[in-house]
Order: sequence, then C-alpha cells, then structure tokens
Amino acid sequence: MYIVQGKPGESSLYPYTQSLLPEAAKISNDATIHHPQEAFMKVTQGHWEVREDEVQWGQKIGEGANAVVFKCKVRGVTCVAKRLKKGMQARSQSYKDLIMELDILTTVALQPHSNLVRFIGASIWDPENPIIFEEYVNGPTLDRYLLARFGNRMGRKTIFSWSLDILKALDYLHSRDPIILHRDVKPANLMLTRDLTTLKLADFGMCKPVDRSVRDVVKHHGHTGTLRYMAPEVLSQRLGNYNEKADIYSASLVLWYLATCQRPPDNDLQRIYERPELEAVKWPSFEGLIQRMWAQDSNQRPSARECMDAMNAFPDKPDISSGIAPGRPTCCNLQ
Repeated sequence: MYIVQGKPGESSLYPYTQSLLPEAAKISNDATIHHPQEAFMKVTQGHWEVREDEVQWGQKIGEGANAVVFKCKVRGVTCVAKRLKKGMQARSQSYKDLIMELDILTTVALQPHSNLVRFIGASIWDPENPIIFEEYVNGPTLDRYLLARFGNRMGRKTIFSWSLDILKALDYLHSRDPIILHRDVKPANLMLTRDLTTLKLADFGMCKPVDRSVRDVVKHHGHTGTLRYMAPEVLSQRLGNYNEKADIYSASLVLWYLATCQRPPDNDLQRIYERPELEAVKWPSFEGLIQRMWAQDSNQRPSARECMDAMNAFPDKPDISSGIAPGRPTCCNLQ
C-alpha cells in the first residue's frame, strides 16, 4: 500500500551477482568520466597492487551478466575477487563501473570504515581486465536475510543498530570532499557479518565523487541506480542536478524495509509522489525520521549525520549494549 506525498499545484549471497535477479537489476545511464590510468596509479602509489603469484584462487561464489566473483586468498587473507567476464570490452559500461569502483575503493581505503566493505588490493597486470580484491563478508546480503524472514518482524534493537550502520556508512561518504554519492543504496548492496551484528555497504561501481564547491550546480545523468529505491529527482530527469540527499531517500526505504520486513512497493515515474504506508513501521519515533528522509523536496531531507543524531535522541531509544542480533530464520540456509 502507498501513501501519497503532497504534489505541487540481492538476491544473491554477494552483491556482485545482483544482475542474476530481476529485483536487483540496476540502470547505469551515467556519463561519468572514468580514468583507468589514474585509478591504476592510485593502486601503485598506495602499495595495493597484488601480484598474480600472491593469489590462491578458490571457488566461484557468484556470477552476473558481466562479472564473476571468486573466493580466494591474497597473502593468506581470505577475500573475494571481482573480475569482468572474458570478452568484456574496455569501453563497456561494465568496465567503466569496475574502474569507478576501484577509484572509490582506493580513496576510502586511506581511512577504512567499519561499515564499508574493506579494500584489500587490485591486480592490474592486465589493464583491460583488472581484478578487485575485497574483504570477504561471511554473512548474507540484507536483502537475502529479510526475504528469508517471510515478513516476521525484527526487534527494535536490531532495527536501530542496523539503521545506524547504514547511516554511518553514508555519513562517511557524504562528509568527504569530494562528496561520494553512492547512488545505489539498497538491501542487496548491504552485507551482514556472520553473527548478524554489523552491516557493511558494498558495490561502489555507480558512485560519483562531487566537489563540494559545485554540489548544487553540477549535473548528473538521471535514472541511475535501482528503480525501487531511486529518489524522485533521479528518476524524473535525464540530466540534472541532484546530490547526496538522493542516497538519504534510498536509505529511507531500506529503513522502512528493516522496520516492516516488507519489501517496498515497485517504483516508476507515475509513482514519484507515493510512499509506502508509514503506519506499518509501528514505531512513532522511527516513522517521523523516515518521513523526513523521504521528503519530496531533497532540501528538506536531513543529512546522514542529522539522521544519526535524531535516532540517538529518540525518547524510546532501545538499549543495544546487551546485543542486537535477531534470531535466525530457520526456513533456509543463508550461508
């Protein structure tokens, strides 16, 4: 069910395999300029280059339309390797997305954050087929986990803590200069640790760095991301200005999903003023925050930091000191 805003006048186990699933299909119409050599230079200068003889290849754990993911070891550390399928051209959008992901990962790796999937290194011996190595997060995607609950709601401790994890990740990306717009925040790009206590944001191929000085004037291609979680200002224009508040909108739908264990309804251009039923959250403080986060006017949405402050000021803030992990669903194997 939808509610209407006022009008003017996964999934799979690992996020890299999303294109196997209709829900996870993403749209990438952006014309962001990608500089492979600059990304490769950052790998070399940061001493993140992985030699071919340092990799112990394991089993394939995911495959999408354009990429393959393997579990492996690099210098004895278990991780995952993402590489494009054979035959993918260096001019393809998939190659550009991989280069963008590499560029973002080498940037954030200088100051690692516990709610971002950690960068291990990259193999760039073949410039037309680079390989990215990242932390192996040994739990399910949030999408897979929530689907496995079949609508069984979680406790407030879990909802509160996982929501904070999402907002911490976004605050880290949005507080930088250049600002990093993720542009595809959704449950299939959020990884849970095996003990279900921590969420980590992954998949940076659709990110875009934006100098803070041009935040309000620079134009981006619209219709970029995943429709179900796409902000109105992204969905409604081919080319125009939007900023990190588009990520806040996407996060609001993820938080609604966390609270209700119901996947948000479909989205399209005819529904940009509609929102899921707020009362389904059944937590007034949380409802108020979500309502602000999905405001039609992006200028009315709080920043990730303001969302975190609001949550910590809830009069009915749950005590998470004694643990937050929910009971595991017994319907299926999530590993």
